[in-house]
Amino acid sequence: MSKNLKKRKICFKGKIVNIGVDMHKRSWQITALVEGTILFAVTMSKPDYPAFKKLLTQFDGNIMRVAYEAGPCGFGLFDRLTADSIECIVSPPAL
Repeated sequence: MSKNLKKRKICFKGKIVNIGVDMHKRSWQITALVEGTILFAVTMSKPDYPAFKKLLTQFDGNIMRVAYEAGPCGFGLFDRLTADSIECIVSPPAL
């Protein structure tokens, strides 16, 4: 799958970028989608906000929407993203 993504160039400028984060205590799995096409799927083994924010800089100028399930990080990520004017949705674990 990653080979196919590297071969194709996906133009995402001016489009909405949806970013899903599967958060665990020791790692975050991050997937970015544009119009149903996966731009990338990565795992951050030492997750922290500065590293995540750096990953998001490639989408500057786009509308970004981040979603994650409430868990070990609570609403800390939500607070930091909204402070940086990035739309964020936190879903309850039961849903």
